[in-house]
Amino acid sequence: MLTKSDLQQIGKLVKAILNAELFDMREDIKDMKNRLKHLPNKDEYFTKMDKVITELQKERDEHTVMRGQIEDHDNRIEKVEKKLRITSPN
Repeated sequence: MLTKSDLQQIGKLVKAILNAELFDMREDIKDMKNRLKHLPNKDEYFTKMDKVITELQKERDEHTVMRGQIEDHDNRIEKVEKKLRITSPN
């Protein structure tokens, strides 16, 4: 059977282990906070993403317009080639 002294020593050992673990956890939390402080907060993130999405949409719109112009030019070139009886290099 364990004596009162044994139980006290076990208590001290458990306390020391828990304190060491707690210290390690605190260090991990500090490290995580240091790494996270470089990331944008929610408002900064969404503001930046709004700018990116707006720019992406402009590019897509421009691409759509250019594709239509290219198709129009292709059709016009085909008509001119047909009219002048020029064979296409395709």
